[in-house]
Amino acid sequence: MIKLSSGFIQIGLWQTQKKLELVWLDEQRQPHVLFCALPHLSTLDQCVRANLAQHKLQRRKHYFVAAISPHQIWSKTILFPHPLSESECETQCGLLLTQELPIALSQLWFDYCAEQRQQGFRLTVFALQRSIAEQYLAPLSHVDVRVLDNVVYALLRAFQFLLPDANYSKTLLLYQDTQGCIAMQKRDHQVVYIQQAMADLNSTYTQFCQRYPTEIESVVVYQTERISALLPTDWTMLQTEVPLIALGNALWHGKSD
Repeated sequence: MIKLSSGFIQIGLWQTQKKLELVWLDEQRQPHVLFCALPHLSTLDQCVRANLAQHKLQRRKHYFVAAISPHQIWSKTILFPHPLSESECETQCGLLLTQELPIALSQLWFDYCAEQRQQGFRLTVFALQRSIAEQYLAPLSHVDVRVLDNVVYALLRAFQFLLPDANYSKTLLLYQDTQGCIAMQKRDHQVVYIQQAMADLNSTYTQFCQRYPTEIESVVVYQTERISALLPTDWTMLQTEVPLIALGNALWHGKSD
């Protein structure tokens, strides 16, 4: 469970073509939503402070968590027969990135997730080209963005928050916005997904099942805008007024889900 620190409130944000969507959670884990028109981003921090003041939280400091499309992020998982220390993990990250990517380490932003599993010590490395990250965050340069996460993990956290009783190992999650679709499923402590630009949900579902054959008991769909395409009647439509990616960013807790 996420606990708000006494000093900071974590605010998830997501930029669409028309506006910036923001979500933060109070101490009862209730989400609060705020929208900011893109031409008014210079007043974003002022709007956030005013919103927090309505909840008598104006004295609390805050920072922002953003997310970027998964096709911009490189990742790889390796297993070790024994646990690694923090410094050893960082060393292995550097070695792996140097071997796998034709880009200098100084030109990369990277992070890792280390977990002890039954089959061994699992180290997953994530890397993003620095220039891409800086370009993506440039419009938000006047606010305190401390984390740039993967949209896939943000979406998974949001689905799990809104549908806590779902069996996610047997559930396919479908997300659609004006840019395309993402299909994802949690399997064996990892998330498998596909992303398709300018696609529909039916074709994304078919492509996912062809690439990752598995037993699917249920399908949950979230659309930022209702699309007229016919969908199977046994698919569940997730209805919420809370922007999903911004919510998932607000739920970030420092590790991949």
